[in-house]
Amino acid sequence: VDMQWVQVLAEGWATPLNGFMREREYLQCLHFDCLLDGGVINLSVPIVLTATHEDKERLDGCTAFALMYEGRRVAILRNPEFFEHRKEERCARQWGTTCKNHPYIK
Repeated sequence: VDMQWVQVLAEGWATPLNGFMREREYLQCLHFDCLLDGGVINLSVPIVLTATHEDKERLDGCTAFALMYEGRRVAILRNPEFFEHRKEERCARQWGTTCKNHPYIK
């Protein structure tokens, strides 16, 4: 679990987000560098929690589950939404390149 994003969300630094982005918010952020629901809110960096295919299969359909870090529960995700990450598109839009040798794309 990326604890930095959990902390950002928990402390309200990503308001109006109440948790990791839903697909609609992710796409708004990716395409427009802002959230459009409820007004225009600048948010150019997607705040998402990636999951492996195995985790998605195991957790899909759960109404809630806990995020663990070093053996402790640090957050509870309620009504999670799983969607395609679109990694190559995200890299192209966020960093302006899809070069696999770019240090931030690895």
